[in-house]
Amino acid sequence: MDPLKSDIPYDKDNVDFLDYMFDAYAMAFKKDQRTVDMVKSTIQQNPNIDMTSFNLKLINQKNWEKSPGSDSLISLFGDFTQQDEQYLYIAPSQPSGPITFQDFIKDDKTVIVDLSISNDYAKQIFLAFLIVSKIIHFIKNAETTEYHAKIITIPHIDIFFESFFIDRKSDYGKINKFLDPLKEKGFGFIFSANQAHYLHANLINYFENFVAFNTRNKRDIAALSNFMNMQELEGIGYYFRSRNKTYQIPYMMSLKNNEALVKRSDIYQVFPVLVNWEKLEKTALMDKDLIITYMEKQGYDLKDAETKLLEQIKKTLFEKDLGAYSIFTQEIKQFLETIRTIDQIGSLYEKKIKKELKTVIYPKASRHLGSKVEVKRTRDEIFQILIKQGYLVENHPKTAGGSESIRTSYSVGPQYNKALEDEFESDYSIETLESDSGTPFEFSSQDQPRNFIVQEKNLRKAIAREFSTFYFELFTIYEYIEHMEYKNALRVEQNIIHRFLVELYKQYYNVENVESENLLNTFIDTIVEEPKIPFSKKEIQDFLGRYSTIDFDHINLEEKAIEIYEFICIFFDKLQIYLNKEEK
Repeated sequence: MDPLKSDIPYDKDNVDFLDYMFDAYAMAFKKDQRTVDMVKSTIQQNPNIDMTSFNLKLINQKNWEKSPGSDSLISLFGDFTQQDEQYLYIAPSQPSGPITFQDFIKDDKTVIVDLSISNDYAKQIFLAFLIVSKIIHFIKNAETTEYHAKIITIPHIDIFFESFFIDRKSDYGKINKFLDPLKEKGFGFIFSANQAHYLHANLINYFENFVAFNTRNKRDIAALSNFMNMQELEGIGYYFRSRNKTYQIPYMMSLKNNEALVKRSDIYQVFPVLVNWEKLEKTALMDKDLIITYMEKQGYDLKDAETKLLEQIKKTLFEKDLGAYSIFTQEIKQFLETIRTIDQIGSLYEKKIKKELKTVIYPKASRHLGSKVEVKRTRDEIFQILIKQGYLVENHPKTAGGSESIRTSYSVGPQYNKALEDEFESDYSIETLESDSGTPFEFSSQDQPRNFIVQEKNLRKAIAREFSTFYFELFTIYEYIEHMEYKNALRVEQNIIHRFLVELYKQYYNVENVESENLLNTFIDTIVEEPKIPFSKKEIQDFLGRYSTIDFDHINLEEKAIEIYEFICIFFDKLQIYLNKEEK
């Protein structure tokens, strides 16, 4: 969900949507005009900015540039970077692209948007009104045939339309701004609030129907009495003021969980209702399998969608440690692999490390940041994070004497291997293999000792374990191609299938290395003898032989990188089919 874009293709009036977004942000988080103006200024100066770039700009602001709301903006918008976008998958497991507001109003079906991923009510209400803002912006100029008017239900509305904030730091016109366009187009509202006395009077003017549950708060009681005109009903005509409340208010204070007071527009008096909760409570829920089967008939694969969402929501150690700088994860891994190699040759001092780090992150950083100064500041922040989190550790030369003044040098720390193992754990879509952990991604073909064991001579489990690493390498190639880093893509592509078979051999036989190429050839015979395996020996040999060597100097790097990527995808797809069939 992109807070900076209306989700309307080629929208020439995105500024109108941003105006709603700024108000939604201010009202949900109770921000003053200065903070909102700071956000507006940053976006207006960079109209095509994306969330990743915006978040980096906020982080890289100097202390004197930051407003009191900068830290909260960084925390908020950090949740909207590209890595955290959520996608809806339609059966049969075909992605329909990002969810947009148009999916919610394109037909008359009831849509439930689960925002419980955040425990912060302010953030939930902001997300809700971010969607509402996109809908308002769309329906202003849309034909009535392009959408279905619906009833919008939003909880915790007292947080958004809070009377104290609106009267002191905003104005009641904001309520009209959000509700009038929807009301004019036939939309309705069901709002709930925990504290009725926070609701602004102008909001109440939009409603004629109220439902009140048990409350003992005097301010809530006074507000509800006013909203529902309870003081004008039971007791009218008596001389004593206390008689005015002999029915409704004490009754409201003693309501049970299945009781409520209702004020309807077509009935003059407030009346009590009894919710048949016992019947609801005893109603048997549909079995999970029945729900999944029913929704599949409607065109939705819930099981697959849940798996995909969980995969996207789960954060790796890299993402947790690097925070907003996790967009540079691939570059940082490449940097650390280089450092690991150079460290074995000579000492690495801070100046040399920073120079190498800047070289690695510069292509991506320059796309997101506006100046070399910001790139340098980003480089310095990443360097400090790597030291703090243990990716880089101090490593003094062994030749230094006791009284000798030496410069601090660095080497790759243990946190790097730990983060790699965490990243390569099996995907949710593949069978979880007990408490096994993943293998590190290797930029070189150097063998690494294995720190996990699978059942010996179980081909499917061995493939499942190595499949996640292979999948990640394929994704790395795709990322390099997308960013036109074709040489890096080719380096990962070279001998990738051979590396996969070597690691598969080690998994299958529970050994630390492959003694000879002959043993690997024998293992290929074992693979093709496995029932349902989608390869012949000739096909595997073809996969191994083709593109085993790449002449970087006499080829079109772009064409060759894409050609090899498509070839590797064939191997990948066949493995996926095999695992899926075996799982079923």
